[in-house]
Amino acid sequence: MAAAAAAALRSVQQRTLLSRGLLMPARPLHSRPCTKDEKREAAIHLGQIHQKKEELYNLMADFQRGYKVRDWTWSWKGRRLAERNALLLQQLSVQIEPRTSDTYWRSCRRVERFHRFLTFLGALSLFHMIPMGIHWFTADPKPKNLALDWWNHQNHH
Repeated sequence: MAAAAAAALRSVQQRTLLSRGLLMPARPLHSRPCTKDEKREAAIHLGQIHQKKEELYNLMADFQRGYKVRDWTWSWKGRRLAERNALLLQQLSVQIEPRTSDTYWRSCRRVERFHRFLTFLGALSLFHMIPMGIHWFTADPKPKNLALDWWNHQNHH
């Protein structure tokens, strides 16, 4: 009986949160298998998205190659705009069809892959170091004065 009451309460809470826009449904409320026409329409949309990515990459790469506007990089807004455009170009380079003869595409792709590797390596290091740090701070009951300990260690040698 208690389990049924708890389930009913959860259902009411979820509906309240959904109605207020504070919770997104895990799946559409009226989900059903796609029909052949809907699958065909989805395939058309995905093709159009891919085509737009190719077009945007071409537009941005041509701009980067053709226009070296130095005045933009001297201002804060211009520098941020240039960095954002470069980041978008790098991200697009891994989502479009390979262009092995294009040196600019290869450099953008190489930078994006290196960035992904460093992100993975940083997360791996962080997840490895946090437990070690927690253990280090909690294992010794006396308070640590790291700067003073380091200074005394340096002066004694």
